[in-house]
This record gives sequence, C-alpha cells and structure tokens, in this order.
Amino acid sequence: SSGINAEYGGGLSTGVEAAVHAARAAFERESVECILMVDASNAFNALNRSTALENMKHVCPEFPQYLKNTYGVPAELFVSDGKHHEILLSKEGTTQGDSSAMGMYSCSLMPFVNSLGEIEAVITIFYADDDTGAGKLKSVSQWWSKVKLSGPVFGYFPDARKSWLVVKEGEKAREMFSDVNLTTTGHRCLGKFLGSEEGKTAFVE
Repeated sequence: SSGINAEYGGGLSTGVEAAVHAARAAFERESVECILMVDASNAFNALNRSTALENMKHVCPEFPQYLKNTYGVPAELFVSDGKHHEILLSKEGTTQGDSSAMGMYSCSLMPFVNSLGEIEAVITIFYADDDTGAGKLKSVSQWWSKVKLSGPVFGYFPDARKSWLVVKEGEKAREMFSDVNLTTTGHRCLGKFLGSEEGKTAFVE
C-alpha cells in the first residue's frame, strides 16, 4: 500500500499546509530512501480540456455542467495592432482568473493521481501541479517513469530540469535518475524546506 495518495489542491482549506506536512511525514519514514518533487511545465495552460471535462463527470458529478458552459466552446481571443485583427481560439487549459480553475485542474487530474498510487510502496502527494513521490529508489524510479509516460495524456507535462530528488544517501540515485536535479541536503517543497538537519540550518540562515 502507498500509505498516502492524495490531491490537496481542490476544495480543501489550507491544502498546501496539509501537502507539506504529508510530504515531510513521508520523508521522515524509516523505509523511505528518497522523495522526488516534480514540477510541471506550463501546467494550468496545458491541461487537456476535453479529457478534463470528461473526467469531471465521474470525479465530481456536480461540477461538469458549469465547466461545460464555461469551457465547452473555445473562447475567442482578439489580437490587434490597430490595423490588423486576428482571432486566436483558447482550446486548452484553464482561464487565468477563473475561480473554478483550481477545482477543475485538481479534480480532473484525479484519475492520473490514482494511477500513480498503483506503484507499490510509493507515497503520492499532489498540490495543484506540484507532484511528489516518496519511497525506495527503485519504486520511485518506476513511479517517475509513469509520471512521464501518463502525465501528458492529461495535459500534465513534467519538467525534469525543474524537478528535484532529495535522497538520504546519494550513491545509487544518480544512475537511476539521470534527468533530474539531485541533492542529499534537501530542497524547497511547496515553500517549505525538506531535507537533512544540516540543510534546514543552511536554509534558515
């Protein structure tokens, strides 16, 4: 069992605090060798809108009619230089400033989040587009492969260059995770520091 498999971004007051505490508790488990903090590229703008609207029918049946009225037809964006006019169609992602954007994004990704929970012994924690997986190196490596393979189907494009792996011992990790940043001291996780006592001290100073 993964122990934790949750998306804290939709409809949960102080969800970011819950996600941070869950990530810290996961990393402090004796059985956990590493934690991978994944950053997605252009997340809210890249959400696969048609997939999201379909998923919402099953994840949150009370919500899809409102979202269909808002996102069912591509919005027209007018671009003009004063002389020439062009219409661009907004077909993907959520609209900036839309109060329903966080709920739509978080809930529509739940099938993806749940599929990651199928990886044995990996704790999956999501807050909006910030994905975190904790466990043994081999299991988290399999989990990371699934994130890269399945995420784009939902419009979730993981950016390895901005993703960080925090390991308790780093000898084996570099061979298994050649495409992400790696540290043994720790890194910022949702605005808080996650890592060794040495790293926490340096972060505070």
